[in-house]
Amino acid sequence: MGKPLHLTLAGLDLPVYPLPYLKETLPMAHQWQVYQAVQEALAGSRSLCIFNLSPTGAGKTMAAFAPLLLSPDMGFKAIGVYPTNDLLRDQERALQAMLNRQGLPQEQLLLLDGERLLELRRELEKRSNLEVLGHWSRLVLTNPDILFLLFYRLYPQPRRTALGQQLMQRLFSEYQLLVFDEFHLYNAKQLNDVALLVGSISQLAASPHVFIFSSATPVSQFQAMLASLAIPTVEINGLERAGPAPFGCSSGLFTGDEDTGTLPLPAGQRQVLQPVELYIQPANLLNWEGLEGIIAAYPLLEQYQKRYPEAKVLFVLDSVYEARALADYLHEHKGIDRQDIGEVYGFMDRRGRQEGLARPYTVGTSTIEVGIDFVGAARKDVLIFEARSDSQFLQRLGRLGRGVAVDGAPVPLAIALVPPYVAAYISERMESGAVSGAVLGRQELQCLVREAYLEHHSFNGFIKQYGPLVAWHLYSELLAQQLSDTAGSLQEKMEWLLKRLYGLWGQDVKALYQHYRQDGRLFPLLTFRGSNFLERLLPDRQPLQLLAAVYDTTDQARGFFPFKFYHLPFLLARCRGQLLTAASFQQLFQKFRQHLPAAWEQAAEHFAARLEREEPVAYWQVDGLLVQRRRVYFDLPPRYCPPARRGQVVRLKGLCVYTDPPDLDLEELNDQLADMWAVAWVSTVPRSQLLADYRLPPLMRLYDLTWERCNTVRPFAIAFDLEAFFMSTLSTAAEVFIV
Repeated sequence: MGKPLHLTLAGLDLPVYPLPYLKETLPMAHQWQVYQAVQEALAGSRSLCIFNLSPTGAGKTMAAFAPLLLSPDMGFKAIGVYPTNDLLRDQERALQAMLNRQGLPQEQLLLLDGERLLELRRELEKRSNLEVLGHWSRLVLTNPDILFLLFYRLYPQPRRTALGQQLMQRLFSEYQLLVFDEFHLYNAKQLNDVALLVGSISQLAASPHVFIFSSATPVSQFQAMLASLAIPTVEINGLERAGPAPFGCSSGLFTGDEDTGTLPLPAGQRQVLQPVELYIQPANLLNWEGLEGIIAAYPLLEQYQKRYPEAKVLFVLDSVYEARALADYLHEHKGIDRQDIGEVYGFMDRRGRQEGLARPYTVGTSTIEVGIDFVGAARKDVLIFEARSDSQFLQRLGRLGRGVAVDGAPVPLAIALVPPYVAAYISERMESGAVSGAVLGRQELQCLVREAYLEHHSFNGFIKQYGPLVAWHLYSELLAQQLSDTAGSLQEKMEWLLKRLYGLWGQDVKALYQHYRQDGRLFPLLTFRGSNFLERLLPDRQPLQLLAAVYDTTDQARGFFPFKFYHLPFLLARCRGQLLTAASFQQLFQKFRQHLPAAWEQAAEHFAARLEREEPVAYWQVDGLLVQRRRVYFDLPPRYCPPARRGQVVRLKGLCVYTDPPDLDLEELNDQLADMWAVAWVSTVPRSQLLADYRLPPLMRLYDLTWERCNTVRPFAIAFDLEAFFMSTLSTAAEVFIV
């Protein structure tokens, strides 16, 4: 497994300045610079994009919304966009506290998720559109899925209704500040969606808009797209000293005048990140052996606990299977009481997550790597995490040791599980003297980590190949609503966008768009995360979906709410249990609700609503996890004949799924799957070879495929929905199936 490498990370203190800001707060450089930039842009009626690249933990949320809270008389409103609902609710609580400190009413803040959007529709049945929308808050928090569906007029409830039209008009006119947090988590498709949104608003809105992208990691391709739109852009990293144009603004917004472009002498320092003892542990993450890496590094934790017996520990892994196996290992092999081990996964309710984070040992997945500050009852002194990419390494490490250290508290300890080649590179740099074993600065660490990792495929070709189809759909929807002054003006502006972003004219895109729309391949492109759920809203359509409803008896034994939804291939590969019919699952759920603890009532209501809405393809009772995983593969019927020509996205019908060993009764499930249409990409190149040759992202959903179950020894590969579009952009000469 290899010995761990040791590095000592310096803390990070940033200066604060004696400037008028939020109550009880002196701003850091980046916070004041963002405030000044927003004020000057809106006052000067100029749109602007701001990239806040300040370090993790430096208060980017406060920086983004302080311009709104400090300017109640300017009349503009703001929308905050967060990639996960967990992060969305965490930011709601943070902003509620900011409103309280400013003496502003809580009614100025609205959280707009799917449930709230449905409530708005029900309110419309009782009151007029204007009465309902007139109560919208100055600050709206939502997720990119909702914003995208509203913007593209796709959300099933307000689509082509007065509510939908007025929501769109408000986005164009009143909400002049849009904040996108944790922007480094966006993939190529999502970057395209946001660039198109920015370009459309800047072209079609009468009022100026400011867009803030908060992330410690720059996204160069997205910045290049904005540059093609000729929207002024500034970068702020919060590390500059006083001086003219503190963030190298070339837009002409900042002149270097003392009142706008410079900072006074600091009034003091604020600790942003504490010093951390960091160990780099090599682990075979490609084969999902993170647990073995943790076991190899466990003596480091035990040595630390001898010095700090009250230290609280957090483990972050990418696989629910590995996380649960680790929880079992801690109990069975390290003698830790089950009550001291908390588990936090994405499908758990908020109460369950809070309880899990408060325990001395917490085991979780990526759901806790953004937005959660480990303070108070959730304080953590040790962080042990998998790091499959450089961004994952830096993001997860940044959750530890944030804020001011408490007197007498342990020095935080981090153990990063990395691919062996990353550990080898860092070891070589240390031996050569390029990296000192002494204290390493945070910027030095960032450079070292970025150099050490090989870059995963980012599918940047998606933007040029499929971005125009999304743009043309937006144009079609806007034209149907005639939100611009005239159809001719709208067409002219959208043509400009197409040419600037993609180098194409409308006539080049229209025919291809109509072809994709008519044969049903377009739908995954029309949701922010690339799912195919919009097709399910149409009558007599049965698109493939791989979502299963689950009753997990092991969760119930652990004290967690046991009903959830999960990805079908994971259940087939990893879980013991039995498939249930829809009727028997409903009976099980209703019986459970008759004796429901009060703490689970809300979770049960949410599950019941989603169960009715989602129409899962399978129903499972999970009784445990397998030690040896099953091999899962899909199978194509005889009417598809390989090979034919190079890869493209196609529509397939008749797929079935099988496992090896074949110890599950899948006949009823396959009867359902065979009637569903899949948007897919299929290649004769094996999945394992594709993963290695193209350095695909570690969590890429790519599956084995057989043809009439004949090539089980060397299976082909298949991807669905957004992954299908991503895979079709690879410059591979591999032969593929064709319908």
